[in-house]
Amino acid sequence: MNTTAPSSLVGQVQCPSCSHTFRPENIRFIAEHVSLQGDRIAGPLEGLRFRASRFDLDGNAIDMDGRVCTRVACPSCHIEMPRALLESPTCFISIVGAPGSGKSCLLGAASWSLRKSAGQYGCSWVDVEPRLNSLLHGYESGLFGAGGAMRKPLKTEVSGGDWYNQIKVGTRVDIMPKPMFFRIARQSGASSVIVMYDNAGEHFLPLVENAEPPHTRHLGQAQALLFVFDPTMVHSSDNSPRQELILIETVARIRRFAGVGQNSKLGIPVIIALTKADLWAGKVGIDITHPPVKPGKFVDLDRTKIDEVSAAAHAFVGRLFPELMQSLTAFVDNVHWVPCSAMKNAINSKSGVEEIQPLATWSEVPLLLAFDEIARRQGRK
Repeated sequence: MNTTAPSSLVGQVQCPSCSHTFRPENIRFIAEHVSLQGDRIAGPLEGLRFRASRFDLDGNAIDMDGRVCTRVACPSCHIEMPRALLESPTCFISIVGAPGSGKSCLLGAASWSLRKSAGQYGCSWVDVEPRLNSLLHGYESGLFGAGGAMRKPLKTEVSGGDWYNQIKVGTRVDIMPKPMFFRIARQSGASSVIVMYDNAGEHFLPLVENAEPPHTRHLGQAQALLFVFDPTMVHSSDNSPRQELILIETVARIRRFAGVGQNSKLGIPVIIALTKADLWAGKVGIDITHPPVKPGKFVDLDRTKIDEVSAAAHAFVGRLFPELMQSLTAFVDNVHWVPCSAMKNAINSKSGVEEIQPLATWSEVPLLLAFDEIARRQGRK
């Protein structure tokens, strides 16, 4: 392959699975022919990963049996990644929260909302490669399946092939969370690939990680942290998680994985998504009935409205959870508070039975705000 990357490619690529950094010309292609099944790292059921030497006129590799290959993989961990990562700036967002805080529901509601109404914020939101987003599609279907009511509880599992990739490194098997990939493009023309990670809350409980913690290594490359906090989840017994401890543990891991000094504050924006806002926001004078949209030549997020809501939410949480405020003040400078809802309790008009129904209110705002903060820091805003 050419040693000089074409101008349409980025200078360096960071693997969304193992964080290995490499130049685009070092990408590995995935063989398509059935006779080339089996890879020493990706596994016996995966196509062989190879460095291409033959290409067709569209730049696709040709494998050893003459088949055209369009899929690519990291040269280190051999996990498949979207080709879009070779061509566009990447924004890494890690999503964390206590078990039962509603992370998966919020992700499903946010993605579903953006698919339908990203245009009102002056942007587009599409799957980079739908095959690689099957996990999030399941979240969306779980919330917004036929019939209106939530079809099943959404819960990120602590293990399993739907949520995690397994690779073989020597005699060791590493388990890594499957990233989710979306392309977001503004009216102004700026485009990025958003890479998101959803871990089970149990992975962030203090003392859970062992000496080899690949599950949460993505924290080291996070450019924004979205922490899901449920104000209705009161720590009242030994069985209910203390959400502020999970936040402290998360910050500690980001520092450790990213090599940040223990006396330094976190250098990335932290978005606190305050879930179940339909139950409490109106009672404390917070209005999120309308999306925070700023009209103009290029429609965009209304940061003034978001800042006003954030200040009111900050005061509300500070009164009820001073321990969370103390943790944030000690470790983080750039914090935003975003009330949101993914669902609501309602009476079914036909059966008269109370049920959980999807209600995507401001659910997309934490993600859009995280992207906006990253773009500002990169000078692309």
